[in-house]
Amino acid sequence: MRRRESTLTKARHSTPLGDERRQALILAAYRIIAEKGFEGLRIQDVAANAGMNHATLYHYFPAKENLIQGVVEYLRQELVTPLDIPGSDYSTPLGTVRSMFLATHYRLQHTPEFIMVLSELILRSRRDQAIQEALKDMDSRWFGFLKHTLSRGVQEGALRADLDLDQATTTLMALQRGLINLSFTCPELLTVERIIEAVEKLLCG
Repeated sequence: MRRRESTLTKARHSTPLGDERRQALILAAYRIIAEKGFEGLRIQDVAANAGMNHATLYHYFPAKENLIQGVVEYLRQELVTPLDIPGSDYSTPLGTVRSMFLATHYRLQHTPEFIMVLSELILRSRRDQAIQEALKDMDSRWFGFLKHTLSRGVQEGALRADLDLDQATTTLMALQRGLINLSFTCPELLTVERIIEAVEKLLCG
């Protein structure tokens, strides 16, 4: 599968080497959370996994919360970065929505660690204010992206003229999260084609 490159948001040390080290630390934390959960996320292990010492890690992430926010931002970028997979088409608003569900299904099948990390973050957010705020920001920006996509579809005449943009956007986000939940509890019910068909009826009538 070919993939369009995603870019991590730069916070500090915006140099090629600094960005490379920052990304390496974020990906190391991402891998550890996927493998061991938050209980296994230790600064020294993240640094070692990235081939650095913990002093270098603190240079880029002064606190553990900053590192976790970096992981959340990485997930957000992955969510909005198109995947070049069979059936995907980002040239139209409806195609973008269809492709979003195809991409989630692909991740469930081929990159389960992505879903594991996202689920860990969601569960942890109930007890961690910093994670809760980071996820809230992620969802807020995701909401804005989807609403803009649907608004463009309405303006172009591809989607229902009477579509409630806020309600439809919230519904799409809920369906995405439900797709992830079903992958853990009832994977046999995961028929992405049926979900896309229901989404098209919602958006197009």
